[in-house]
Amino acid sequence: MNTAPFVFITVILIAATAWLISTLIPPTPDDGAMRLDLFARLPVVHEGRLKPIDTVARSTLMVLTDKSSFDRPEDDPNSEPITSIQWLLDVMSSGITPTAVSPADLHQVFRIESHPILNHLNLPHRKGFRYAWAELAPHIDEIRRQAVAANDFPSDQRTLFQKKILELFMQMRRHYDLAQWIDPLIVPPTQPGLDWQSLDQAIAHGDHSGRHDRLAEALDFLLRAYRANDTEAFNTVLAEYHQVLETHMPGAIRRTDRELAFSRAAPFYNCMILYIGALLLACLSWMFWHRTMTRAALALLLLTLLAHTIALIFRMVIEGRPPVTNLYASAVFVGWAGVVLAAVLEFISRRGIATFVGSIIGFASLLIAHHLSDGDDFKALVAVLDTNFWLATHVVCITIGYSATFVAGLMGLLFILRGAIQPEWLDADMRRHLATLTYGTICFATLFSFTGTVLGGIWADQSWGRFWGWDPKENGALIIVIWTALVLHAYWGRLVKERGLAVLAVFGNVVTAWSWFGVNMLGAGLHSYGFMDSMLLYFWGFIALQMFIMSIGLLPMRVWTPDPPYDRPNAPAPPS
Repeated sequence: MNTAPFVFITVILIAATAWLISTLIPPTPDDGAMRLDLFARLPVVHEGRLKPIDTVARSTLMVLTDKSSFDRPEDDPNSEPITSIQWLLDVMSSGITPTAVSPADLHQVFRIESHPILNHLNLPHRKGFRYAWAELAPHIDEIRRQAVAANDFPSDQRTLFQKKILELFMQMRRHYDLAQWIDPLIVPPTQPGLDWQSLDQAIAHGDHSGRHDRLAEALDFLLRAYRANDTEAFNTVLAEYHQVLETHMPGAIRRTDRELAFSRAAPFYNCMILYIGALLLACLSWMFWHRTMTRAALALLLLTLLAHTIALIFRMVIEGRPPVTNLYASAVFVGWAGVVLAAVLEFISRRGIATFVGSIIGFASLLIAHHLSDGDDFKALVAVLDTNFWLATHVVCITIGYSATFVAGLMGLLFILRGAIQPEWLDADMRRHLATLTYGTICFATLFSFTGTVLGGIWADQSWGRFWGWDPKENGALIIVIWTALVLHAYWGRLVKERGLAVLAVFGNVVTAWSWFGVNMLGAGLHSYGFMDSMLLYFWGFIALQMFIMSIGLLPMRVWTPDPPYDRPNAPAPPS
């Protein structure tokens, strides 16, 4: 008995499991260092929800500089990057001695990539396009004047200069609110009937009970100790402050601790890396050791799917919501549902094809989610979405429909690309097999897309008093249903065969991407909840790539597959 394949697969699974477990272990604070990890756990209210202050730090820094940390100046002897929580403490402690230049004033965190703005403000064009508060402060009046003027124009009529100057002004305002203790609401209500307050409010006004004043004084002392680099005082007061919070609001502490642990573990990012591993094993199975590599790829895919599932459930518990609540969550769920469907197809077909497809959709969707994240992945819901029933029915059904159409589209991509590059692989049996998998997946997609669209109409009637309003998002959902139905009818009526089915399935990627993301670009309708401008180029690039691959599939058969077997004299007719 050859035990090498078993040992190979076992080693891969053990290594992947050990790595996943290692990501769950929090870093151990250095002896004698400031307990920044404990400060990061502080609960605050920000943007309508309770969250750890670490989330505020990461999300704000991501908005400013598109990173959760940044490098120190080249002349700084400390080579370690500045973390988001260090940056936040630098900013919040900057107003303690207003006459002195604080470290926060010198951090180059404002991203200005607009050359007209740089020229208008006489700022240098430097590598990385990052600028410090000290460089922008002399121009604050001009930036404010330009932003006020830009704000007078409707959003769809603003020039690029106006959009970017308004964006810069809002970033500076966000930085200012942190420095002046206006935001977030950091002083908690430890008595019934009291509200969360900003540190500025608590210090300036108090609540006549004395408790807010004492907590505010403790926080003020913490910031002063941090600014003075008094590690012992900082750690002592911080520990006492946490003890008060754990006594008076243990539920809030538990919730923020769970969110912080989840964010630091970054399970979806780690799953994305493991999906890459499964994809590489699936590709290697086409070159050598086919049976073992295929099984190893499936085993790693299933392990990653298990981790993906656990992380998804844990996220739902933290948020108290169904799995899909925003664009970020939809990307996470699309990947999960696509991998589940691919795993089922692999157990049916057992050829490694579905494993390959599942690895791609798992990796690609989590990559999209990673770029959609701004450091706060548990944002408060838009008011119209604040209903768990419809989120768990309509939204989940629609999103499963997305997953299925993308799985079918990837099957079509595999059919076209590998068939064009390696025509001997795409024999009659493989064509029929791929067509069967694609057809069954499109049927599945049609069922969930249609069901989700009907449920959406019922929800719309309850929310807005009409079942259908030709809203862009509603039209996008309907287009998916129409397109999948069209593909099925074309295949049933023999208007297309295997290769035509593959081409139509690839265009399903375009239709679904438009419904998922594209309608948000219109900025119109009741379902446009915001689209990241930075994703526009990637979106249109994805569309162009799909059209290019479709054009390969539409080439004449004699060009696409030279000398196919059914072009030879007396060859059997092509398979149906």
